[in-house]
Amino acid sequence: MQNHPFMNLLVFVSVVVAILGFSHSRRFSSPRPPWVTVLAVLPPAVTLVLFFSLAAHMYRALGGWPSSLGDAGFPPSLAAHSYIAQRCFGLLVVSTLFVLPVVALVCGFAPPLHRWLRLVGIHGAACSICFGSMLLAPSSFLDWWWD
Repeated sequence: MQNHPFMNLLVFVSVVVAILGFSHSRRFSSPRPPWVTVLAVLPPAVTLVLFFSLAAHMYRALGGWPSSLGDAGFPPSLAAHSYIAQRCFGLLVVSTLFVLPVVALVCGFAPPLHRWLRLVGIHGAACSICFGSMLLAPSSFLDWWWD
């Protein structure tokens, strides 16, 4: 299994946010409809599905892993799949590193927002599972993904 230092940072940030969210959520928890929880888990879940479906699509379409960087020579459907997966991953990375910690701090320090800490924790946990699971992809695919 290949380990990329950037993934370590992403997993660390999302785990810290999950711990902070869950550690204070019992006191401030209030019932919410299930769709709100689904909404908190949806971005990392979609990103993870796109990531692994891209790996399967790539292996099937190319008969193996690409030998060069980029998507030159990819069939149009594979190039589109790659573009969508990379953009979703990029959005999740930016939100995990820059938005999620700020939201957790604001919810932690603003009493009216304490009730949202549990959902912030759920989202952080889902992000850590997403990023950690990506490390299980074949190393040849991860080499292409990171380059």
